[in-house]
Amino acid sequence: MGKRSHMRILLAIAAVLSLVLGLARPGVAANLPSGAIALSVGASYTFSDGVQVSVTGLSCGAGVSCSDLWMVPQTGISNSVIIEAASGIGQPLESIMSYTCPSGLCSVPATTDLSVQLTAKSLVNGVYLTGASAAISGTADSGYGAAVNMNESLAGSGGAISGAGCSSGQLNVTLLNASTSSDACTFAKQTYVQGTKDAAISGMVWSGTYALNTITESFSAVPEPASMASLISGVVALAALRGRRRRRA
Repeated sequence: MGKRSHMRILLAIAAVLSLVLGLARPGVAANLPSGAIALSVGASYTFSDGVQVSVTGLSCGAGVSCSDLWMVPQTGISNSVIIEAASGIGQPLESIMSYTCPSGLCSVPATTDLSVQLTAKSLVNGVYLTGASAAISGTADSGYGAAVNMNESLAGSGGAISGAGCSSGQLNVTLLNASTSSDACTFAKQTYVQGTKDAAISGMVWSGTYALNTITESFSAVPEPASMASLISGVVALAALRGRRRRRA
């Protein structure tokens, strides 16, 4: 066997090993958007305005597989992430959690739940967080109470958050005969905001499949306006510079 044959065999072995290692290593599922990362404590994105959104807490009930969850930055929207599920590289998207009632009226097991804490933090002086919103998508039916719901408690750098849409510091979203549900809140400026989401399929449900497919979390951020004193001092400095140049001329 010549050197070329040996080289071809070695290259083939290397290619197979690369494929095997690539499949074994956590990565992006083929049908998830670019930028998807495994949902785990410490996973984070830093957006162009200097706001970092990171996972600071995660707990999965028996009806949810944490290893199947991914976090994806929402395309074209700053400081917004989507949580969804896929069982592995190249596998189709699936429900974060689901429960099927075979017939009649069923009581959903209490362990079909998920808790995720996301923290948004400004990494830039003068940029503050002023709002948060949450949304879920999936399938549910009406008539026997909330089948798919998510409650989110908010806290910030100033302590408990209270503002328009969240006087009690809570965001509440429920799928009740609908495919999407959302809630939003605006508040006084914060350097960081923590949102702890408890999602579950619960209550008495009628025959059929109830599922939570995606969780979307968005944060609003604004730069601190320049003070009038700074603006005036800037104008005075510019005028003085122009005066010096004229005298020299």
